Amino acid sequence: MNGSSSTLHRPVPGRLRWTWLFRPNPLRRRTDKLQAATLALCTLVAAATVPLITLLALHVHRSAVADLHLAEHSTTQTAATTTGTGQSPLGSSGPISSTLAAPARWITPTGDLRTGWIQVPADTPPGTERQITITADGRYLPSTHNSTVLIPTIFGLAMLAVAVLLCTLTYRGILTILERRRAVAWDAAWADLSRTSAS
Repeated sequence: MNGSSSTLHRPVPGRLRWTWLFRPNPLRRRTDKLQAATLALCTLVAAATVPLITLLALHVHRSAVADLHLAEHSTTQTAATTTGTGQSPLGSSGPISSTLAAPARWITPTGDLRTGWIQVPADTPPGTERQITITADGRYLPSTHNSTVLIPTIFGLAMLAVAVLLCTLTYRGILTILERRRAVAWDAAWADLSRTSAS
């Protein structure tokens, strides 16, 4: 009985498994309808997040551009000293491999010590002094402004990945529950059939 039961509720391969969920068929079980509804709902939710995430990314982009324009009206040059070697690519108009981000320290116009990451050429050793542009409050302003595009793009892709992941996990969780209900129903049906055959 167990061998026959496991054979009968073996997953249907290929496209047939998906078309079975949506084709009109009197043999469809209630769990099949629930699975189809769950799949459709999760797909709809994932698709609906795309315009929302796009709007949020555009808002982040506009905020970054506004901050950049505001900062550019009150910038100054100062000397920064690197405290480490370049470790990660930073937005650059040239090849990514030629411009890295390195930790550094610098003095603001008000005399405060600031630390952060600045653009440096590859293979720049620690202790190298470079002229950088900082804002009135001492923040480092990169020589190129690709971050105004890069940050919203990364933000949008990350939010989309989270939305897709949550929808996928939700669908898989509900599918697991439905599969267990199907298995219980099959076992009960086989038990009834066995009792009927025995009598």
